[in-house]
Amino acid sequence: QIVSGASTTAYWMSNFCYDGIFYLVPVLGVLGTLNFFEMHQLTDGEFGNAVVCVLVLFGPAVMGFSYLLSFFCSDHARAANFTLALLGLGGVIFATIMFTLWLINYDPTYAYPNACETPTTNFPHGKCRSDDIRTTERIVTPVFRLLPTVNLFEALFMIAVVGYVKTSVPEAVLALVAEQVDIGPLSPFGDMWAGTAMKCLAAQGVFFFS
Repeated sequence: QIVSGASTTAYWMSNFCYDGIFYLVPVLGVLGTLNFFEMHQLTDGEFGNAVVCVLVLFGPAVMGFSYLLSFFCSDHARAANFTLALLGLGGVIFATIMFTLWLINYDPTYAYPNACETPTTNFPHGKCRSDDIRTTERIVTPVFRLLPTVNLFEALFMIAVVGYVKTSVPEAVLALVAEQVDIGPLSPFGDMWAGTAMKCLAAQGVFFFS
């Protein structure tokens, strides 16, 4: 940038466009692989739209995050290795920890299966198996979500889960469950499923690049 005399905006926008073009390769590869193996619960209808949406949102988010990390490194090779390790390995570890903490207190029989601390008539103090773990989950989740890969893993996992539920469970059973439990709309875009992770990716795409 300094040698060429390009402005800061032109320099980073050119990098963004260059990386965005190359990002199309893995995106098309993922979509092609899903279609090749006929994974219809991830390619058809709103589920296919959700997968495409997640992949499109992940691109700007991970690029902006990588650019931000580059300001803290003086060596190109170390910056690349650190970024790959953090996004790859760190994303897997953090996403696994989030899932484990969530699973401990998840109760499909409770009126609010994802919010065990919510009071009800029968359980005025909520129904958490461990209040400490629930508190820990609520603290670390926003921190872990700063990694775009954590939101990517969560979104794709939730899309697969809700797709499996809608294709495997009879509608009559789902309607009966919905009367007793707050499962929200069975749409991959719902906040209870992949919606929250998608919103985080969209916000990160703007925030990290700005």
